Amino acid sequence: MTVHGQVNWTELITADPRQAMAFYGKTLGWTFEGEQMPDGHTYWIILSNGRPVGGIMHLEASYAPADGDQWMTYIHVDDLDAAVGAARQIGATIVRSPWLVPGVGTVCILRQPGGALIGWVTPVERPIPG
Repeated sequence: MTVHGQVNWTELITADPRQAMAFYGKTLGWTFEGEQMPDGHTYWIILSNGRPVGGIMHLEASYAPADGDQWMTYIHVDDLDAAVGAARQIGATIVRSPWLVPGVGTVCILRQPGGALIGWVTPVERPIPG
């Protein structure tokens, strides 16, 4: 499990998950396990040497950013409410207020003062396969 300040998860948001999986499977040796989402799409867990390290999420092409696929990084924070409060005080904008993701933890998306998007998460412990 990660600790405060470490990268906890990374997620590729793409209009073509299969193309992305083919690319990363061939270049990095990643494998993938699918989980059915309520919207009918599959969320693909990225496995590196059998260990979950991220995910690939489908995004409708009509909603995709003009510059294409994007990676989103999630940083572990021990106290999400305190971190969000501090971030607001120094100029961050909350893009999506904290919400609970079952089996993952509580997540918030914000835009840092320089403009980059970042996700913060107070995670629940995920079992590591094997």
